[in-house]
Amino acid sequence: MDFISDARNLNSDLGRHVKKCSFSSSLSGRFYKNSSLENHMASERKVAMMKEKKRQLQKALKMEDKKIKILEEKLKEKEYKRNEEIMLRLQMKRAATLLQTSVRRHRAMEMLEMMKIEAEIVRFVVLFCQAAFRGRKGRHKVNGMRRKIMQQRKENYASVRIQTLARKRIARTLLQKRYRTLVLRKEKAATRIQSIERGRSCRYRLIVETNVKIKKQNAATLIQSRFRGVRGRRIVREKRDKKKFMLQTKLENDDDSACSSRKQDR
Repeated sequence: MDFISDARNLNSDLGRHVKKCSFSSSLSGRFYKNSSLENHMASERKVAMMKEKKRQLQKALKMEDKKIKILEEKLKEKEYKRNEEIMLRLQMKRAATLLQTSVRRHRAMEMLEMMKIEAEIVRFVVLFCQAAFRGRKGRHKVNGMRRKIMQQRKENYASVRIQTLARKRIARTLLQKRYRTLVLRKEKAATRIQSIERGRSCRYRLIVETNVKIKKQNAATLIQSRFRGVRGRRIVREKRDKKKFMLQTKLENDDDSACSSRKQDR
């Protein structure tokens, strides 16, 4: 019995050097029922428990990854629907602007045709009036003043000159008025087109900026969630390592106290 107790004491003292000392390893294999075997079994149980906890944590992590993937798919679907709605709105706006431009162009063409018709009517009326006036005047002069041919010629020349000057002045004033009206209409049309184009570009820029802001916010939330998950896992791992270290130190202290008690008993 004394030999067996001595061997057990040696095995317990040399338990720290099992990997380096072949003598302690032979003692640990030869004397089976000692305190190092119980410690070994307890450590194996702890390792099994830790493996089981690791499996559970891995399962939980897989479930979290699946949830994250599902949420990402939902977010992608929402973004796709939102982009489709924005594209539909843009298409509707473009169609409305095209309709407006076509209607305005049609109205402008109708107004231009009416102006041309009115100009032709005015020209015809002026020519008819002039012809009637000239014929009446000529007949009156021929019938009333045959004797004064030279004077009539002079008067005719003067009247023709006056008429040409008056016609030139009338035509010039009419042309100036028409030119001014056309210029004003063109300027109004240009300003209207510019305002419509600027409004459309501003709306499109605003839509693009809102989409960029939404994408940035989604990316920031995703990065924050990933970072918090990594930080939480790291904290859990550190706590687990601290617990393991405390258990190991406690076991070593228990072993040291048991060895010291045995030596005192001897």
